[in-house]
Amino acid sequence: MKKVSEIAEELNVSTTAVYNKIKKNKEELEEHIGKKNNAKALDEEGFEILANKFQTSSESSNQTSNEDLVEILQEQITSLKEDKKYLQEQINLKDQQIMELNRRLEDMFAAGLKQTVKQVENNRVLEGETVSKEKTSKIQEGLEKVKNFFQRE
Repeated sequence: MKKVSEIAEELNVSTTAVYNKIKKNKEELEEHIGKKNNAKALDEEGFEILANKFQTSSESSNQTSNEDLVEILQEQITSLKEDKKYLQEQINLKDQQIMELNRRLEDMFAAGLKQTVKQVENNRVLEGETVSKEKTSKIQEGLEKVKNFFQRE
């Protein structure tokens, strides 16, 4: 005969768990229950039955836990995939916005340079000077360099 405390120790469970399991399986264990030193005890066959009950419930609990864990992980994977898709869409949108802003900036800068060139030409004409083709060509080259700079980005 093994006392409840000894059974609990061998099965690595609490004495309360052993008492609850005995109570739950009372009909099956009834003929195996006895006393040892004024404490509830089970004979060897009763101990084996009880040990199997703990093992069976532990295995089903582990199986359920594993299934729950797999389901939780699958939900997390789905959520992360959705997040990744959304973030990629946001990156693509931001890339488009940056390209559009660069194009607008390039247009504004080019328009400003053209206006500056025209003002310089007009000032020189007004002052009686003509702008040489060489200077106009250099200004145009500078304008092209600026355009190329913006197009690279």
